Amino acid sequence: MNEPTSVGLAAEVLRSHAGFRPDPALHGRLTRCLSDAADADGRSLDDFVAGLSTDDAALQGLVDRVTIQESSFFRDDAQFVAFANHLLPRLRPSTVWSAGCANGQEAWSLAMALDEGGRTDCSILATDISTSALERASRGWYSARELRGLNPQRRERYFESSNGGFEVVASLRRSVTFRHHNLAEALLPITAGACSVAFCRNVLIYLTDDEISAVLDRLAAALGPGGHLFLGYSESLWRLASRFALGRLGDTFVYEVGSRTEPAPLPRTAPKPRPVRPRCENVAAQPDASAPAPTADDFLQSGQKAVVEHDLSAAVVAFRKAAYLRPEDPEIALHLAFALESLGDVAGARPWFRRALEMMATAEPMLSVLDGWSTADLTAVLERKVATPVSES
Repeated sequence: MNEPTSVGLAAEVLRSHAGFRPDPALHGRLTRCLSDAADADGRSLDDFVAGLSTDDAALQGLVDRVTIQESSFFRDDAQFVAFANHLLPRLRPSTVWSAGCANGQEAWSLAMALDEGGRTDCSILATDISTSALERASRGWYSARELRGLNPQRRERYFESSNGGFEVVASLRRSVTFRHHNLAEALLPITAGACSVAFCRNVLIYLTDDEISAVLDRLAAALGPGGHLFLGYSESLWRLASRFALGRLGDTFVYEVGSRTEPAPLPRTAPKPRPVRPRCENVAAQPDASAPAPTADDFLQSGQKAVVEHDLSAAVVAFRKAAYLRPEDPEIALHLAFALESLGDVAGARPWFRRALEMMATAEPMLSVLDGWSTADLTAVLERKVATPVSES
């Protein structure tokens, strides 16, 4: 048995155990994780892989290594604002599920939102397939750097100094329950319909389409009609049939569970009016000098909205405008590269992948782009895209 065969067999075990998709982009990461796991277990790579299907401890250890647990408090702030301002005030007494809670920042952020909203009749269920991540999450200890995303008031109210870092206060712990759970398993960790909101962000990126459909069915069953689901910004259900309907809530997108027969309408908030420059169709049509010029962030948001609505041509136009206004931003370069690639313009995408790769060397971590990826893994993917001949992309 040679190494590629070993990696392929391990990928198949992960697919059958947890629904992980056999993505070639993750091949390098899986190879490294297998080598480290085999070394730690004192076995050869071949022996370690051969025993995965019957050795639960070894398989769990590999899952812990393969899954990426990077996160931060109140990550993708617009989703938490929508939850706190639009859903929480009318939420029935129920459970909010953090599915794929990683190191716990998402679950603790939701607990803070409940506390700030005075919702003592609601609780948080935090689950993850990684036992090591759950152990870290339930401990509730974080370094000063990991408290990014928290304003001084929240840091003072919900954390206390401990062992050179900061630990979640006891009063907040009472609202959160941590539990090991594999979303690929049919058994729900919660009574059907007992959950009103679920955050399942950057989990579906690991799964095959068939497994995603099964997970969505289980999430819909846990939520019940009218329940809301938040996904990561890089995830979309547009290609999959499900009971979820996409809508806008505040400044973000959210999925709502409809009935079996007819999707329930999603409550929407009226968009904030913003002056828009009229197009100069002719000499008589002059732009409104009082209207503020669109910013790079405006175009970036327009491009992301177009991607969600499957209008990739409009997304490319918007991302190009954002890149013109902020050419040093690797996040914008990545959005444009992926949009071009999705349109089939692989040659056009490559320079933008290269530009993003070059800028990442000096830029701060890009939280909205790095959802589910470490900087090293994203760098490896971009290096492969830049190096692969266009005919093979």
